[in-house]
Amino acid sequence: MINSSCRITALAFLIASMSYAVGVGAHGEVLLEPHSASHFKYDLSSAPSILPNEGYPFHTTYGNGHSARKEAKLPLIHKHIRIVVTNDIHGHEDEFNPAGGECNSDDRRRNQCIAGAARRMHTFNLLRRGHPYTLFMDSGDVFQGPLMHSFFGGMASAHVMNIIGYTAMTLGNHEFDDGIEKLVAFIRALNFPVVCSNLDLTNAPSLDAVVLPRYIIPGYNIGLVGFTTVMTKEISLGRGVGSIGFLDPAEAVQRQIDLLYDEGATVVFALSHNGYRQDMKLVRRTRGLKLVFGGHSHTLLSSDPDDPDSRGPFPTVAYDREGKPVYIVQSKKFGEYVGYLDLTMNDDGDIEYLSGQAIHQGFDVPQEPSMYELVQSFQSMYDVLGGRIISRSLVDMDQVPCKVGECHLGNLVMEAMRALGGNTGADLVLFNSDVMRAGLRLGGITLAHVAGVFPNSNQLVLAHLTGRELRQAFEGSATERHPADGNVVNAFVQAYGVRLHYNFAAKYFAKVEVGAPFGAATDLTTKWTALEDDRVYKVLTTNFIAMGGDHVLAKSVPYENIAYLSVMLALYLQNHPVVDPALYGHMVTVDPPSVI
Repeated sequence: MINSSCRITALAFLIASMSYAVGVGAHGEVLLEPHSASHFKYDLSSAPSILPNEGYPFHTTYGNGHSARKEAKLPLIHKHIRIVVTNDIHGHEDEFNPAGGECNSDDRRRNQCIAGAARRMHTFNLLRRGHPYTLFMDSGDVFQGPLMHSFFGGMASAHVMNIIGYTAMTLGNHEFDDGIEKLVAFIRALNFPVVCSNLDLTNAPSLDAVVLPRYIIPGYNIGLVGFTTVMTKEISLGRGVGSIGFLDPAEAVQRQIDLLYDEGATVVFALSHNGYRQDMKLVRRTRGLKLVFGGHSHTLLSSDPDDPDSRGPFPTVAYDREGKPVYIVQSKKFGEYVGYLDLTMNDDGDIEYLSGQAIHQGFDVPQEPSMYELVQSFQSMYDVLGGRIISRSLVDMDQVPCKVGECHLGNLVMEAMRALGGNTGADLVLFNSDVMRAGLRLGGITLAHVAGVFPNSNQLVLAHLTGRELRQAFEGSATERHPADGNVVNAFVQAYGVRLHYNFAAKYFAKVEVGAPFGAATDLTTKWTALEDDRVYKVLTTNFIAMGGDHVLAKSVPYENIAYLSVMLALYLQNHPVVDPALYGHMVTVDPPSVI
């Protein structure tokens, strides 16, 4: 039995129990009510609206695709429109530093604080000015991010999106992480529709009641479809997700496209949370789309061909199964960029003119004052908990390198895992890199920073795995295919107590060795030996991995909970006033064998 004496401190309230009661006022305002505290209200009656018709259910469809009405194709009402797009905000309503964490005084002094809802609203207002026919779209993953999301459970983001005046959004995989009930509450708090076409909600009636499979924007005759990644069932542990069917996007979306044209839509656009490359594949399998507003892969597309961070043009042109052009856009993540498109269409809905770009939300972009005050009022509710410095780092710890190899942040987390799980007799540590959602900067580390690294309710657990299961996990992590069944592995793993020989770029895995005693990865004189396939190893990992998440393991395994990852890291940092995690060299890049 694991000693639980140091599992939960007051941080359990901070991380595990921070929830707000939510209501909707008589005039449409969202009420955020902390336990035994007065209501916090922000009146939405004066919030800007871009919908010409107030009651948004118009030409909408409900449930599993039953049409609200059918009619002949109607003429396009507005031929010159501007569309503003965001994706993968992940709860970043406050500004953040380059590592994705909460800004501190040093970041502000160095002008390194970027993005946030106040800058986003300033940019939205500029883009709206002089363009009366402007639509605002979001491609999902509003959920899971800094302490603000953990504290409000998505309701702060709902509030912000209502004030800005979004037209529609689709669902990302992280919208499901907190379970169906919280997702339904979030959607009910919005004053615009959520469109997702590739869900079978037969066994999730509460979600079925609030998610639309298709939608025609009132006053525009523009149809919308939406879709999310079919991997959601594997990468989200939210309660009730197992009752949802995630359908092949191309087939499901095509059905809704055809129905939209039957119902009078002149043109159809898609909101995607499926990734840049997957969007191009979907376009090739469908017909009738004109634009895809993308998300999920956090891809920066740029109209500047010399932009070193760009992964493609903004917009990217793909061709549907009839050879017609479809334009795809995406704007990185966290609201660091806001994308927009100006387009002119003819009476048939064909795009005759198109231009746009992704606008960086740097420190020099002004923050809209009323939104800034709102975000600060949100933050003040948890600053007393989240603002306290508990440790200092002597090194920057970016999260991005952890996706392909050894990293400072991953090694810090594994040190924390070893510290809290040290009395379990564990042989090694492994966990999925994507469980870390933000990095840590050189300087002070607060509880809010910790919550930014681990915004989800994932836990440190003890599991028992055979050497064969471990070797297959490491091989699948390097090659992105699980050797046991050939299925896709969606995460690179961080590991401690082992030495890996691989080449991630070449999708090649050579071998894994284990060092004894536990933790010998830091000792370069250690004798490394091969994993024994039939031996059972004690492994410190995450409940997400143990439950089969990201398909790191071919099947789920039993496990014993130890502590929330956020609590684990906070406890470790409290006990280590200064941290300087080293790189041990236990992930060795090797050349794949030559192909003759």
